Amino acid sequence: MLFDYTYNKVINSDRLTLEIQQNPSITVALDHIGVVDTTVTIWFRAALSTDEQTALNTIVTNHINSPLEPDAMPISIESESCVTWTQFKSFSSSVGCFINYIDLGTIYFIWTIYNEHKAYVPALTKGTTDATDFETNYKAKCNKQTDISAVGSQLVEQSIYTGPPNSKAVSIVTPDFTDRTSWYQKSVQVVGETLTDSGDGLTFNSVNPWWVNIYGKLTYTYKQIPKRDGTFGAHKDWAVSVSINNVVQTSGYTVDYVNGKVTFSSSQSGATVKATYWHTNGVSGFGEWLLAPPAGKKYIVEHVEVQISVNAVVTSPVRMEVWAGSNLATYGSFPDYLFDAGYGQFRADYRGMRDLINTANLGQGVLKAVSDMQNDVVVLPFDYVQAFTLDSAVGALFRFTVLNNIPATGELLTATFYLQIRNS
Repeated sequence: MLFDYTYNKVINSDRLTLEIQQNPSITVALDHIGVVDTTVTIWFRAALSTDEQTALNTIVTNHINSPLEPDAMPISIESESCVTWTQFKSFSSSVGCFINYIDLGTIYFIWTIYNEHKAYVPALTKGTTDATDFETNYKAKCNKQTDISAVGSQLVEQSIYTGPPNSKAVSIVTPDFTDRTSWYQKSVQVVGETLTDSGDGLTFNSVNPWWVNIYGKLTYTYKQIPKRDGTFGAHKDWAVSVSINNVVQTSGYTVDYVNGKVTFSSSQSGATVKATYWHTNGVSGFGEWLLAPPAGKKYIVEHVEVQISVNAVVTSPVRMEVWAGSNLATYGSFPDYLFDAGYGQFRADYRGMRDLINTANLGQGVLKAVSDMQNDVVVLPFDYVQAFTLDSAVGALFRFTVLNNIPATGELLTATFYLQIRNS
């Protein structure tokens, strides 16, 4: 219910709105101002007290009809409004109002949404009476995101937009199945290997080819890279580190990831060159990638897209399958007898473009090569009639693998998963 107060006055609505919002004597939230000729109707979200009406009368009487400077223009109450904490409480008292906040250390940023209306308090200083009021009476009622990133940072999304409370939307991309150096999940780390001088003092060789090039073709939301056990890592966790005489180098060399070599721009003859790296040389099943939800979470997968360059050739079938059962991520291999025993929920082998095209839907056509891409890319969407769920509570996971660990040829073959993360 709105309460209106009418005056006969020629006004500038932007200036009058700002004057009302900035007056500390008026604590009821302003809704909007209506103007018909010289009749001004001011609408509030609750009835004004006697003192507030007196303050409003004074504001209107002293109001000067002149436009605001551009920098002083207020945000329309129909979209967003910057308010005081007292005004915020009045505005957010409506039933069904959504409230959230971000903890910025010494202050809180707080906002509320009710129907199409939004209001926010940009800096509620901790230790003040208003902050204590918020902490005591409002904080626990907020729909605050509780997920933590790989580096311990709070990930805050308004769940009103992404799904139920404590959910968030995210997209996750597989490694490039044309490029073995991007196959990181089953790679093995070597720490501080002493490399061998090839004889020219410039190129130094490792005993292992197929180093992981983690910064090559991997991109993920929040810079988080999913591991086989459902946890997340950062790019730096798989990064190559090179040292000369135990001093880590940050420049002056290039890495041949395929052959496991480091080449310097100047001679390092006689120096001890070491490298820490991850590799897939001699690793069983290195062409396998798992998407497993972390403990206590489940993934709601609504849409998957396969991106394949027009020059790509699938030389060995690509397998996609869903598994469920206790501790499947620790099995290490996925023999058929487990699938036949009921752990496998879905399996499909794609032998080439025909299979992918036949099973995809709503085809997006071809994206022209741009920037660093050399070939056009075909986008094949899998819009599921019903989303499938990977729930950690039942040990569910998605397996994407190249059978026989033989990469496809060409420039690109990846899959992108668009999903919600929710509590189990």
